[in-house]
Amino acid sequence: MLERHDTNLRLRTLLTAVLLLFSSVHSPSASLAAGTILLEDNFNDVDMLGWTVVDNCPFSQPEWSVQTNVLMQTRNCFGFSSVGIAPGTYQLSDATFTDDIDIQLQLRSEDPLLDPVTSNDTSNLKFGTIGMIFGYQDANNYYRFELNAQNGHRKLWRVQGGVFTELGTSPQSYVGGQWMDIRIVHQNGVILIYIDGTQVMAAIDATYNSGKIAFFCAVNASCSFDNLTVFTAP
Repeated sequence: MLERHDTNLRLRTLLTAVLLLFSSVHSPSASLAAGTILLEDNFNDVDMLGWTVVDNCPFSQPEWSVQTNVLMQTRNCFGFSSVGIAPGTYQLSDATFTDDIDIQLQLRSEDPLLDPVTSNDTSNLKFGTIGMIFGYQDANNYYRFELNAQNGHRKLWRVQGGVFTELGTSPQSYVGGQWMDIRIVHQNGVILIYIDGTQVMAAIDATYNSGKIAFFCAVNASCSFDNLTVFTAP
């Protein structure tokens, strides 16, 4: 009897997740009201307190700093794993989030002053990967949402035991030198991704329902991050 009850509970939970997923497809970000603020950082204090650098760059060292009230990574962290995935570098939050969250921030690949580029010059390893890590348990277990203009994709990964599994992908990427508004909502086993107010990706996965977050950068002349707010999920 208990086993049947547990099965019914799992089915109801899955049904709720599916309904949330499909009721929100293509919905504007503004339709999801924000919850209670858990963390804010606009880097106006010109420091990186509350964050820890993780360096997985195979052939170089990252260079994270706060410049003009913006968190930046300005050294090309190049190199790939044996399966062609860039391990990169990230700034990991000291804070751990214990429940569903709503991450909102701005990010930009290629600073127009530091990297005055107008085209995808892959020979200079520009226009690489930028994104966010969330649900971080340890170095081998987390989610990663990334954008890459060299390959022209957006991807949502689940990393489990160090193995990357693709949860979602689309062929669009980004325009170098332009800020993007990013929103990642993880609630009831559903992950929703918004860029500039429009939903671009959705997935069902409840492997990690808590954890840390991180700013991610790889194979990029520069990555910029600003105006981060983490809310409780709506």
